[in-house]
Amino acid sequence: MYPSNKYPHYGVFVKHSADILSDAGNEVDVIYIKKNDTLFEKLINYSFFYIKVVLLGLFRNYDVIYAHYASHTSLPILVLNKLKKYM
Repeated sequence: MYPSNKYPHYGVFVKHSADILSDAGNEVDVIYIKKNDTLFEKLINYSFFYIKVVLLGLFRNYDVIYAHYASHTSLPILVLNKLKKYM
């Protein structure tokens, strides 16, 4: 969830959290799923989201990964956790 031009209030609380962390001097990468109008868009956007989470998690060094709505975002985190054990 994250605001867009089409949906400026969608997920604004997530943007505010990222802004607060950034303003406090933390480096923040935001990966989000755009609000979808169709099931096909949702499937595509979730697929790209999962790939981005895994790739950035493998090739960047993070102290913390915050995942809002863990039920929707836990799969790439679990995959990343398994892959990092073998690296």
